[in-house]
Amino acid sequence: MALRTLLSLSSTEWRLLASAFPLVAAIRLWLWLTPSRTIIERVRRMESPAPGSEADQGAPNVTSIIWAVSAASRRVPHASCLTQALAAQILLSRYKYDSQLCLGVGHCADGRFLAHAWVER
Repeated sequence: MALRTLLSLSSTEWRLLASAFPLVAAIRLWLWLTPSRTIIERVRRMESPAPGSEADQGAPNVTSIIWAVSAASRRVPHASCLTQALAAQILLSRYKYDSQLCLGVGHCADGRFLAHAWVER
């Protein structure tokens, strides 16, 4: 991220980026070490924010949350769509936004397996 961009961030954007970057990095590492099925189950259990969580401090808008996850993901090696979707799901939940983690799978005409993860709100 360019220095000029970093200096122009609001305090909310700084806070989001500061929480998104380690979250994306941790999820990426977690996905390398743990089966994704286990991770998805744990993230779904984490969807309810605890009282006194960041959500009580004033929620940023959804666009800002997605921006922070995207910005952090560009700097974490191999931050796949699953990494980004899980991070977005956690942050959206933390700020009390309802969202749904979606997973899609299929095959190409040449028989290759394809998978994609995203979050719907």
